[in-house]
Amino acid sequence: SLWDQYVAYLGQVVRLDFGVSYTFYPQSVSSMVSTALPYTLGLVGIVTILAFVIGTLIGVMAAWRRGTWLDSLPTLTGSFLSTFP
Repeated sequence: SLWDQYVAYLGQVVRLDFGVSYTFYPQSVSSMVSTALPYTLGLVGIVTILAFVIGTLIGVMAAWRRGTWLDSLPTLTGSFLSTFP
């Protein structure tokens, strides 16, 4: 039944058994994910640190120039850019 298939699928996901890749046939999906995971985590870490530093500097600049166009520019730019996916 569909329920039995779903429960079996969830059991495989918990064991990190994602099956065999359709694109790279004999290779398992788990081995492909484990190969790419360190690079992904490294990129996420670097981008998080850069976003924190740049965001903090922009916030300090906006607070320093309170009441000027430099104060409203980050808010307007952030509101505009947050609409993009």
